[in-house]
Order: sequence, then structure tokens, then C-alpha cells
Amino acid sequence: MGVGNGGRPGLWTCLGLVIFLSFTAYHLHHLLGPPVQNSPVGLSQIRTATRVHHRPIGDKKNRTTVFAPRRTLVDGVEVLWGAPDEPIGVLFLAHGCSHSAGDFWPSDAEICPHCLGLPEEMAVTAAALAAGLAVVSVSSVDRHSKCWKIAWPPTRSEDVNRVVAVLEHWLPKVMPSEMPLYAFGASSGGNFVSLLPNASPSLQIRALCIQIAGVHPQAIKGEYPPTLFVHMPKDSHTERAVHQAINALRPRVIAAELQVLPQPLQPLTLAEHIPRLGASASRAVHDMLLTSGFLSNTGYLKGDPRHTSWQTAVQAVLGPDLDSLETDSSPIAEVLNVLWASHEIVAAPMSFAIQFLVQEGIDGHGCMTHERSWACSGP
Repeated sequence: MGVGNGGRPGLWTCLGLVIFLSFTAYHLHHLLGPPVQNSPVGLSQIRTATRVHHRPIGDKKNRTTVFAPRRTLVDGVEVLWGAPDEPIGVLFLAHGCSHSAGDFWPSDAEICPHCLGLPEEMAVTAAALAAGLAVVSVSSVDRHSKCWKIAWPPTRSEDVNRVVAVLEHWLPKVMPSEMPLYAFGASSGGNFVSLLPNASPSLQIRALCIQIAGVHPQAIKGEYPPTLFVHMPKDSHTERAVHQAINALRPRVIAAELQVLPQPLQPLTLAEHIPRLGASASRAVHDMLLTSGFLSNTGYLKGDPRHTSWQTAVQAVLGPDLDSLETDSSPIAEVLNVLWASHEIVAAPMSFAIQFLVQEGIDGHGCMTHERSWACSGP
């Protein structure tokens, strides 16, 4: 049941409720209904949920959608973007350290031979496109660490100035100027997009989705858009930063939190996330990790895949043509990082996140207004 035009769910607004997300787009799809298509979707369906239980991954539509980016140079800045036939808004995507804009798009020999098309980033892009959002991505200036330059005021960041130029000057040439603009960022990219609402008086960010990151403390002292934080509690440092940001934003701004928990590796998990890997290779990798002692009897990783030698075991059953197994460019490594659930971009919450962005971003900024007061007053 959706929320009518005149009502707002008190629990959602105040967020006395914290929804613990398991690593599954399938359960989110069935709990919340189908993704946003051509109009905002009410969020009242989640008001009474206190925990999303573990289910197998099954959002195969978003993970197998084939799409190619369009590539544009804006004053020397590479912009990779795509749009559905009738977009309802625009989502800017900011990658994390050691990554690039091309991670959100599949490799294309003519348009984007350097694109990696990593599984979580690709699923983020596909979910946005399927929901009717155009998608725009830009790489950070620093191509060594690949982190974004964070500064206050935001105009001191070369990255901010480049992105503002793209969104303010180029975007209106390809999209209607009144098109709602949202922003998504993971890790360093999450910190980066937290600056955008204060980057330019004429740049209106309707709502933010910040993954595995807090925000710049100066950025949230004034007017600020509705913000959804998606993080992994195993990373206690980031969890503290998220809670500090939420406490600073409430009650004047809509601030929501989703927690992503560890999940087991099932025999077909890798195939569901990396379709080209196939069921046979997926089972072989699962079985090798299990027999080599990297998985518990219930399928959970025993150690952080960033700090264990699981690659050596997997090389015995998987050819280099299917996966490089290199940190930050390996699809399998990325999926294992999500299953470990400490610090990794994750696509499973995107159907929910898009509903949040579109619904809460309707009136532009999420600050209290005379017409619609969002002060917390309980259910």
C-alpha cells in the first residue's frame, strides 16, 4: 500500500526503525514491490518491518541487463552515461577509491574499452535504468589512488568543480532542465557526493544515497536534502560516522539508515552476480573455497577476503580468462567482499534506495517547510 499525497509515515520520517538488509535484492523486491517505473512509489510497506531475513539472491533482471554507455567529453572530462526512453530523473554515480566511472558500465570495444563492468557497480546502474533514471558517471581526478578530492568549501576541490560543470552545463543539453537530480556514492564517492548539495547555488540535488561512508561535517550544518545511508556494521568506524551524520541531520532533514549483514556463499551465488561465469564455474569455486577451509560449514567466509589467500585456491579451478582475481578489478573478489560485509559497494538495496530517492526528493530539499513539516513526533 502506497502513501497518499497528504500523509507521511511517522516511523519512516523519524527512523526509530532501522532496517537490517540482508544481501538479497530478491527479498527487497518482494517486500517493497516492483522497482519505481514512471512515478514515485510510497514507502509505507516497510514501516512495520524490523528485520529483513536472509534469502537467496534472485534479482536476475538487474544483474543480467545488457546496456552500453554513451561517452561524452565535457571540457576534457570523460562522462559515461545512459538513459531510458522516458527518464523520470537523473542519478549521478561516484565510485570509491581504486575504482573508476567505467566500473559502472560494461566494456565496449568502440565506446569504452577501459570499462570494467564490475558486478555490483553494473547492478547499481542497471537498477537505476530499470527504474526510469538516467545515469551519469565521472572518474575522480586522481588516477593513482582514484579517490575523490574532499575539501571545504567544496569549490576548493577540483573534483567538485569538474562534476558541477558536467551537471550544470552539459546535463541540461541532453536532459530537460527540470529533471530531478539525485546522487549516489560509495566510500570515497559517498564522502564526495555529500559535498554536492553545497557545491553551487544553482545545483539542486534532490536526495542522496551514501554507501559505506559518512559525510563531511561542515556539509550538513545547513539546508540539506534527504539522505539514505547504506553501511556494513562490521566496519565500526564507518558505522560511527554514519550515526554521527544521522544525529546531526535529524530532525530537520530526512535521514535513513540501512545495514547490510554478512551472507553465505551458495554454490550459485557467483553465477547470479557474474552471469558470464556460469553455473559450473560458480559451483567449482564454491566447492574449492569450502574444501580449502575459507568457508564455514554454513557457507560464511571465515576471514576478510582482502586479507586471505583465497585466490590461490580458486586459480586451481578457474582460468584467468574468466577472472583476473586481482584486487579491485576482480568480479569474484568484489562479490566475496560484499558477502563478508565490511566495506564494499552493494547493489542489493538499490530498488529500495531508488524509491527513497524519488519519494523523499519530491519537494527538492528534505528540510522542514511550512507546507510539509518533517519534525519527528513518533508513529
